[in-house]
Order: sequence, then C-alpha cells, then structure tokens
Amino acid sequence: MNITKDFAGPADYDRRIHSIVLHYTVSDENDSRETLKHGGVSAHFLIPKTAKSDGTDIWQLVNEADRAWHAGLSDWQNRTGLNDTSIGIEIINYAYGLIQDSGEVLFTYQVESKLKEFILQTLQEKDKNLYQLLIEEKLLTAFLSDMRRGLVPPRDRHVYKEKVSVELLAKYKKLTKEWREKNDVFQHIKEEDLYHLEKSGKLKWDEFTEHQHLMLVELLKKLLEELQIKDGDIMRYQIDPTAIIGHSDIAPGRKQDPGPKFPWKYLADHGIGAWPDEQLVATIEKEIQMEPGVDYKWIQDNLRIYGYKIESTGQFDAQTKAVIRAFQMHFEPENYSGEPTVKTISLLEALIKKYYPSKQSDYPRY
Repeated sequence: MNITKDFAGPADYDRRIHSIVLHYTVSDENDSRETLKHGGVSAHFLIPKTAKSDGTDIWQLVNEADRAWHAGLSDWQNRTGLNDTSIGIEIINYAYGLIQDSGEVLFTYQVESKLKEFILQTLQEKDKNLYQLLIEEKLLTAFLSDMRRGLVPPRDRHVYKEKVSVELLAKYKKLTKEWREKNDVFQHIKEEDLYHLEKSGKLKWDEFTEHQHLMLVELLKKLLEELQIKDGDIMRYQIDPTAIIGHSDIAPGRKQDPGPKFPWKYLADHGIGAWPDEQLVATIEKEIQMEPGVDYKWIQDNLRIYGYKIESTGQFDAQTKAVIRAFQMHFEPENYSGEPTVKTISLLEALIKKYYPSKQSDYPRY
C-alpha cells in the first residue's frame, strides 16, 4: 500500500483539543499516581510538589493525542463531555483540611488513607479470595477507589460482573458507609460550607508549591505552542485563553478543584489563560450600585457568554450560586461564597469586554 500525503491547508482543518483542564488530586503522590494509572480515571500530566530525585519534574501518563478520563460530566463553551476535546493536568495537592485543636491540619487524603487501610485489612482477613482475585486481575486500585468514592464500579470492568457477587459489592459499600459515619470528619461538609469554615479559622487550603508554579508555566507554554496551526505569519488556531480552565469551571457544584489557592493570576502574568484588566475592574466597581437589587439575569447571561453552563432564570437559584462560586474560585478567590459582590460583577463585565467585546453589555447602572 502506497499512501501519498497531500494534507489540507491550515485554514481547512482543526485540532481535536479545544481546552486544557486543571485539577488537584486530593491525595498524596503515591495514591495519585496509582489511581491515575489503574483507578479507572486518568490525566495526561501529573505535577508533583517537588522535583524527584531521578530528575523528573512532571509525569506524562497519557499521550496528548489520546483521550484521558479526567473531566467526567462537563460543559464549557457549548461543548459537553470534555474528555473528548481537552488535555487534563493533575497537580498533587491535598485540597482542604480542618484545623485541629492542636493547630495541626487534618487533610481529606489522610482520612482516605485510613479508609483504604481499613478496606485492605478487611479484604485480607475476611475475603481472601476476593482480595486475591483483585490482585490477579489488577483491579485492586480500581476497587479501592470505587469503594472510597461510593461509586458503582466502572462499567468496563467486566470482572466485577463476572466474578464478584452483588452481595460482596454491597457489603463493602455498606462497610465503607459505616466507617465514614464513625471516622470521617469531612463526611457532612458541603461545598457551600467551605468558605465560611475558612473565614471562621476552621479550614485551611493546601498551597501549591513553587515547583508547581514553574512547571505549570513551562508545560502550558509547551502545550499551547504545540496546539497551534500557523499559515505563514497568521495564526489559524490556538487554544483560547478562556479555554484554560479548572475542573470547577466545567462542573460547578460537583467539583471544587483546583480550588481558590490555584495560581490563575500567576499564569496570566506569564501570558497564560484569561484575566481581566484590573484597572477596568476598579473603574466598573465605582459605577455599580447594589442597593436596587442584583440583576441575576444579567449575571447568568454573561456567565453563559463566558463559557459556563447556566440557565437564565433571573433567580438566585442553586445552579446560579454554584456557578458564581466556581467563577469566584477562579477570579475572586478571596470570596468564593457564591454570593455575588460588586467585585464579582465587575470582574465578569471586564472579562466579557476583553474576550467577547461583540457580546458585551454593561451591568445596569442605576
């Protein structure tokens, strides 16, 4: 077979990748790597907290040309199922923890590690055949991940259906639930609680490291250069700044990563991603009055223009609060309450004016 390459011109094709999604792992390095390689989820890249002794700065776990399973149910800029059209970057980070009476911080991953130990011990002591089966089929990591997250085992894990009884799966889901009720102090914390717990001095977010800041800039610049099509001096395609996003942006209310400590402004200062003109934000802040009431329809319309999936109901409903919280985590991290402020509205208006000028409309000035 002789194939002659006669490619289309740069103006006549497109890239499969349309966005880059940033995540945090909520687990330590070993668990993160194991889960992303064998746990039924994956990402293209994983950035550790520090460089490794073997010289590794970043792990690549999936080829960029292949689809990784990192986004789940997701929507951005009228695209759904972003696994198909995005690159996923995971960053080792413990998310948030509760400040103990001793002053130490108990992070969620520490509780998850104890639960993992409990499940492993139960398997080894009471269900040795199941434990051996999971080892032989290389499904132990997926099983542990499924049980800890309370998920139905992945549909493509046929061994679950063929060799593991429904009764055993139900047993471990029940054991996990009972263990959490007794030992998991995070069990009943809801997304809307996080801001108030932090402001009351009871919760602390894990910080991203200097190594991660530097590696994010290098990796994203490399990817953006690769994901472009040039026709002479004309750029035909490149990922839009507004398409470098967090998991919380594409799944508001369901996901919080990469959280309010993620360095979006740092990336923007290095020419990566979207950020509003701060002088324009300050000008708009002086013009807006909240006393007449909040125009939620304007907020909803403009959040949708920017890329979020949101219905324009004109009401401050649950979906609106979740999307505003995601927006604030990205652009107003000092306030991710989900309650819109003058600054929230000013940031949104400035972003629309900068990136979608043909669609911009001023928030009502009374």
